[in-house]
Amino acid sequence: MLADFGLAVDLADKTSPTPVGTIGYLDPCYTSPENLSAKTDVYGYGVVLLEIASCRKAIDVSRSPASIVDWAVPLIEEGKIGEICFGGGGGGGGGSGVFMETNLRLLRMAARCVSSDVKSRPSSGEIAA
Repeated sequence: MLADFGLAVDLADKTSPTPVGTIGYLDPCYTSPENLSAKTDVYGYGVVLLEIASCRKAIDVSRSPASIVDWAVPLIEEGKIGEICFGGGGGGGGGSGVFMETNLRLLRMAARCVSSDVKSRPSSGEIAA
């Protein structure tokens, strides 16, 4: 089971917890403990899905854009699944119809998980279904 995608709350200062986490996995909407919700972890899960599908790191400063989210989401929205799953071949790399449909579903779910609109992100139950 995957859990805790780099999100934590630093409790060293008991009066004002500071959000901490791993760059690339931390929900950009999480700016204070009051913003913490189950959908904060959903963002990190979406990043992991993008990493699995693309074989890229969450943050890779040798690429532009460096963020996997900034790179992959526009491609998903444009339907350019082959560029994500097959390294830019565009044509799909010879994947079967079932393989491509599975990747399309996975990438659409990943895009929903990393949505900047927290309310539109799926619940963990919806992801598991």
